[in-house]
Parts: sequence; structure tokens; C-alpha cells
Amino acid sequence: MSDILDRVRAVNPDPGGPLENRTLFDAIVLVAIVVLAADGIHVCPRPRSTEPCHARGREVRAGKILDRRKLPARGELRFTDCAACHAPQPGVANVGPSLTGVFGRKAGTLADFRYSPALKRSGITWTPETLDIFLADPQKAVPNNRMPYAGMPDAADRADLIAFLLKTAK
Repeated sequence: MSDILDRVRAVNPDPGGPLENRTLFDAIVLVAIVVLAADGIHVCPRPRSTEPCHARGREVRAGKILDRRKLPARGELRFTDCAACHAPQPGVANVGPSLTGVFGRKAGTLADFRYSPALKRSGITWTPETLDIFLADPQKAVPNNRMPYAGMPDAADRADLIAFLLKTAK
């Protein structure tokens, strides 16, 4: 806590300036930290660090530690990687097929899209588990498929994306 207060004080080093009353200023900063902590966010003592902070189960973003459980739109953010080729709406085939109804569907069977022979022969039925394996490394999961995507190595990112698709690609 004292590290944080020292960093904030460094913003106004002039002792005769507007932050002359340090006790009041310290109290305001303390209240702000408590409010942010109540929302699952607190100021990281290493604001420019990309390394995980001391809070387990959280990640550092722009000097804040964000609790993953409090980011419901993460899957939608992950979908931006996919949106260049896929749409979650029915009947919209871009470079890749529509993802509407993907769960429970056999891979390579959507009538309005031309799939690779490898994907058609794969025998995969899309479930959250099979999609997770495929998204981790599409070429490893189905060699010679046509999807030009290197994969999403982070399991938490894939889980967020799959949760988003379960909600939107019905």
C-alpha cells in the first residue's frame, strides 16, 4: 500500500502544491483503492509489468489486475480473431462457414460451404471439447484442413471463446 501511495505522491512532488494536505489525499487514495478492490480490480504495484502479479487467478492489464471471472465479454473479444472469416448468424458464409448451430453438427457438413476433404473425412462432431482441441492447433487436429489459422494456444482464451459461441451460435 505504501508503494502505491508513494507512486501517487510522485505525481505532485511540490509540497506547497494542491496536494499539501497529505492526510486527506492519502485517505482519498485509500478509498479509491478499496472501491476498486470491491469490484475485483486493484492497482498493481508494478504498473508496466506484463508478468503475473501476486494475485493468483488474475492477470495484469494496463497496470490493473483484472479478475477473469468478472469479464463476461472476454469470449466476444476472442471472437474478433474468428470474425474475419466466420459469422455467428445463420446463412452467412464468408471465407469460413457460418457458426450457427455448430455444436452437435458433424464437421464439413454445412451445405452452403465448400470444406476441405480432410475436414469432411475427420469424423468430428463439434462439441465444446472437440472445438477446444481444434482451436488449439487446427492443423494438428485435422492435418491438411483449409483453415488458415495458427491456433489459440491459451486454454482460458479458448474457454472464453467457446462460452461465447455456446451463447450466440445457437
